[in-house]
This record gives sequence, structure tokens and C-alpha cells, in this order.
Amino acid sequence: MKRASYLNFCCLVITTMTLVSLPASVTRALKSRAVATCAPLWSLMRPWQTAGSSRYKLPPSSLESREKITRLEKENFLLREQCAALQQVLASEEFTTRQTTSLQQILGRDTADPLWKNFFKRRAQHLALRTQMHLQSLPAKVIFRDMRHWGSSMWIDVGEEDNQKLGVKIVAHNSPVVIGNALVGIVENVERHRSEVRLITDARLVPSIRAVRGEQSQRFLLLLLEQLMTILHKRAGLYSSQQEEKTVLSALNDLRHSLQQGWGDYYLAKGELYGSSLPLWRAKRSILHGVGFNYDIADEEGGARDLRTGGGIPLLQPGDLLITSGMDGLFPQGLEVGIVGKVCLLREGDCSYDLEALPAIADFSEIDRVIVLPPCTVPSI
Repeated sequence: MKRASYLNFCCLVITTMTLVSLPASVTRALKSRAVATCAPLWSLMRPWQTAGSSRYKLPPSSLESREKITRLEKENFLLREQCAALQQVLASEEFTTRQTTSLQQILGRDTADPLWKNFFKRRAQHLALRTQMHLQSLPAKVIFRDMRHWGSSMWIDVGEEDNQKLGVKIVAHNSPVVIGNALVGIVENVERHRSEVRLITDARLVPSIRAVRGEQSQRFLLLLLEQLMTILHKRAGLYSSQQEEKTVLSALNDLRHSLQQGWGDYYLAKGELYGSSLPLWRAKRSILHGVGFNYDIADEEGGARDLRTGGGIPLLQPGDLLITSGMDGLFPQGLEVGIVGKVCLLREGDCSYDLEALPAIADFSEIDRVIVLPPCTVPSI
């Protein structure tokens, strides 16, 4: 009996060690096959995507009736999918139009100050690069997310075959994944028909980040405000009286007007950001953690600033917009990542700030469709 128990224990240890020692190519292949198997089942778990998710159903009286209802449900599902894809294309075109308009406004600014002239020239170059990447982008749909790794990765329905159809390599290792100008993650593994995306809420993805205060952060808030006002205009019965409705909308219009008066930005503290890799049952409101934020080294945006005084301008404040700095070679400069929620106090001997931030995307659990940008070219050193 003891020999049998020892034998079972040894077999378990050997099997575990064998699985742990498998090469990365084998584990990626096994993961891809598991995703291909589970993706249809995962879509059935999402009631808003399910073909048979109608709330009320009449009991069919015959086999022909059941087949007809099933066929209609499938057609309804396909129509919803096509509408969602068209909405994504329209949203992408609208975003590109806004980016082009912003680029024209930046190029059209006339200032005699050489510092501001160089500043707007850099902004135009970075915006033109992001717009060009977006024009070469590829829309994709989320097809699978592991509940245990909900805050770490997801799978999308584009891969190497899509590159061959287009004749250009868009979906590749280190291709940025965005929604509008907000960063979602980066492509980590490309298969034939699907790809794995590492999310910014994962602890292993650590992009280089910079805090911005001024016009760009105001544009980000302005976009959120316009979305809120659109919802308020469509919703009825939210106010106790017409006077209350006029007061609320008037205050929001005043706020929108003040946000449109921005001129220039302050590019301040630089650091790194990472997530928490939470599973589905713990994924509520994602919190990003920032480390190493300072301005000790001068760059094209200005000279070095003191950590505590910032040269008269605080290096970090709650509400500052966090964008990609472009220093990691993975992401273009200017993608929106989050908003500073809390700046940790400096302790004795600290040489940088730590912070907590809210992602620019409100809810990563609701992500259904994304945009894949072509990979950035890493500059030679």
C-alpha cells in the first residue's frame, strides 16, 4: 500500500515538473488550441451577444416552429454583429476626423515665441504619427478572456492571415491595441486566426508614462463631458422640473466652454505604470499603480525640475492626465492611459513619487471591440 501511494505521489510530481518545464512554443500552442475550443462557449456566456438571448419566448407548437425561431435568432445575432462592426468603423472614422481637425488647429496656431513654436511643432509631429498609425489600423473583436487572468490578457479575432490579406504586417508582436486614443494593451502572441493581447491592467506590462497638465488633459475631460451631455439630452425624467434641467445643462455648457479655452500643456513627471492582474471575481474598478515619477533629467520638453517644488509647478496633482511618453519604444507618444487619482506622500530620502491612477477606459470588463495599430519601430541607439 505504501509503495502504491509513493508511486502515485512520484507520478504526480513528475507530471507537474514536466508541465512546468514545457518550452514556450509548446505552451503557446496548447493555449491557442484551448482558446479555439473555448471561444464559442465563452460567447454563449455573454447574454448580450447570445443569439438566443431574447427575454420572452413563445413555446413552439411544432418542430417547424422551433426551427424557424432558431433561424430567426441566428439571423438576428448576425445582424447585431454586423451593426456592431459598422458602429466600430464609424467611430474609427469619426476619431480620425477629430485627430485631423486637431492637427490642422495645431499647425494653424501663430505664435512668435520660439519655445511655444517648437512645442506645437512637436505636438503636430506626434499627432501626425498617431493619426497615420490609426489610418493603417485593423479593427478586431474580443473572442475570449480567461476568468482567472481577466485583468491580464484577452484574445482577439485577427492574426497572421489578416496580414496576408492586407499585404502589410499590422498584427504583430508589440502592436499597440487601443480604443480611440486610449491604450488597452499590446499584442503579445500572434496566431494564424487570433492573437493574444496583454492588457495595461496586467502587472507585467509596464509602459513608460508622463503626466500632462493643460490643453490635452482638458480635451480628454471635454470628450467625457460631451458624452455625458449627449446621454442627459436623450434621457427623460431625470429632473424634477424644467428649471432644474436648464440649470444643470447651463452649468455643463459653461464648463465645456471653459475647457475649450486651453492653450498649451505642461509636460511634467515621468515614470512607469502597471496594473494588478486581478481575476474576474475581484475585478471591480481597475487601479493602476505608478512608480518612479520624477523630472530629474532634462529633455525636449524642458529642463530638470526639483522633486518637491517643481520649479513653481507641482510635478504631480490629482486629475493630471497620464499618457505614453514613447521612451519605451513600444507605444507612440500621446496615447491616453489614465488619470492621477492619488499622489503618495514623499518619505525621507525618496527620489520619486508613487501614485494611483484610474484607467482612461472606464471598465475593462465591457471591452468588446478594439483597434490594433501597426507596431512602432524602435529607434536605434
